[in-house]
Amino acid sequence: MKYRNFILIYIGIIGGLMLNNLVSEVGVDVQQIARTAFWVFMGLIILFLVYLYGIKKMRYEWIQEDERTRANVDKSARNAFIVTWLTMFIFVDFGAPDAESLLIVVGAGFTVLLVSIYGYYFKSG
Repeated sequence: MKYRNFILIYIGIIGGLMLNNLVSEVGVDVQQIARTAFWVFMGLIILFLVYLYGIKKMRYEWIQEDERTRANVDKSARNAFIVTWLTMFIFVDFGAPDAESLLIVVGAGFTVLLVSIYGYYFKSG
């Protein structure tokens, strides 16, 4: 069976559902979200094209996935999970969380996930 990081998949699915519900509760304009999502998507496409150009021009080799990279992603998912639960505990301890505080919880977990993946990538060498 091919390796799959189910914790990271579940975090992504549940995080996306939570963000969808929380953004609709906060009352953000849907057209504004669509415009922002469009520009973010276009920016990601441009970054991807620059990345492909760099691979072709500089003759970079593809990074092979092995046990170290899997362990790094697993540790990053664990860190995001811990931070999400700690921030949720802090908000619940101070009172009933509202939609904005839940957005902060999801954002904190996502930020730690990205920083942790980036940090472990360069730490592993």
